[in-house]
Amino acid sequence: MSLLVALVLIVALASAQEINIAIGLGTRATPVTIFDQIDDARERRAFHELWDAAPRIQIDLAARFVEQYSGSIVLREAYEIAARAHVAEGHLAQGLTWAVRALRLMPENPALLV
Repeated sequence: MSLLVALVLIVALASAQEINIAIGLGTRATPVTIFDQIDDARERRAFHELWDAAPRIQIDLAARFVEQYSGSIVLREAYEIAARAHVAEGHLAQGLTWAVRALRLMPENPALLV
């Protein structure tokens, strides 16, 4: 019986080691942000500027971003930022227009659906 227990323990320890190796040798993965998805450095800078700006400035930056990078991987996020900025500034109709654009790309966005 003790031989069986020892065998199970050895197998369990070996399996745990394999899992650890598969995950990444026990090291932490490098953090990934939305900005890391953007390959083009100028596009990444433009989106970062849009992301960090105040709502009044985001309105203009979002329109410029969408015009310059209409095929961007973060286009939905730019639409959503514009929608939120318009609402924050009290422009509800424009906010809804931008929200509809974002919802076309991600219809299940709960924040925009509300």
